[in-house]
Amino acid sequence: MMAMKHVCYTLVCVCCMGLWACKDKPSPSGDPKTDMYAASDTEDANSIITYNNAMIQLDDKRRSYLERVISNVSKVEEGLENPSSKLAFAVLMSPIYIAPIQRPGTSTDTPPSALETDDRDFFTSKGEEVSDKFDAIRESYKRLDEYVKAEDYKDDGGRKGNEIIDELIVLLEEYYTLNADLHRRLAVVSDGAERKILQDHPLKSYIFAAKDDFRAIDEFIKTGEAQGGSYAEHEAVFREKYDALETAHKKHSEMSPEGMKDYAGKEASFARFNEAVNSFLVTARRIMRDAASSGQLSDRQLEALSDEMNSVRNAYNHFVD
Repeated sequence: MMAMKHVCYTLVCVCCMGLWACKDKPSPSGDPKTDMYAASDTEDANSIITYNNAMIQLDDKRRSYLERVISNVSKVEEGLENPSSKLAFAVLMSPIYIAPIQRPGTSTDTPPSALETDDRDFFTSKGEEVSDKFDAIRESYKRLDEYVKAEDYKDDGGRKGNEIIDELIVLLEEYYTLNADLHRRLAVVSDGAERKILQDHPLKSYIFAAKDDFRAIDEFIKTGEAQGGSYAEHEAVFREKYDALETAHKKHSEMSPEGMKDYAGKEASFARFNEAVNSFLVTARRIMRDAASSGQLSDRQLEALSDEMNSVRNAYNHFVD
């Protein structure tokens, strides 16, 4: 019915990085906005990272809810094609959304003053748009859920149900587009703040290597989503993204562990991160081979890649924790 959408979450170190002394200037990132925030003071950088983490936590909660909604919508769509079947609508699981508890002094509705005015305005307005769209999805899904529970499809042959499904598809696409815009800019800003916090950290080369791999993975997945499931016409782009990740992974997996010897468990956790990236590459090769044969990337294949990406993210978080 629709390709599952996934957002690249900025990987920010949530341990006490601010305890490390800040002596040298962070190395340039190549992005002016990132470099500007990399030059901010430590307190401002920490407030930006705190805001970023709160936004990620909020998005995680919403993403879990939306994944269940998408799964249910697909099942309802199938059920409306054959409502007399005993299996129609039999395996629907109610999506649950519980807003995350925010830390005192932190609000996803109020970007920190450490941000430039144009960035604060952007995150405020874009955040409101994303929230409004999410609320609209919840309301639309509620109507679909009530339609199915009341068995109203017996009265109209599924007409209203399919109308609500079409409405949900549009809302979901709009939500993911808005949310991607928000997180794309948030990634640039928080990357600068993280560079400030990490500038004198002894493991920064390993941390940024891991971040680069994760971003390459996200670029690969977003390529699939942007093509709407089409693979044949864009195979060269997929191969280019894959080759870039494979090259970066090979370089990073060969990094000397010498710099981690004084930090208990870090060498092993960095190795597990590299194993997770390798697992993604293995899955990607298999899926690319199958997609080259069929000419299409299915929702199931994109979800498998997303699952692998989440494993990489978890391994990263374990490394920096």
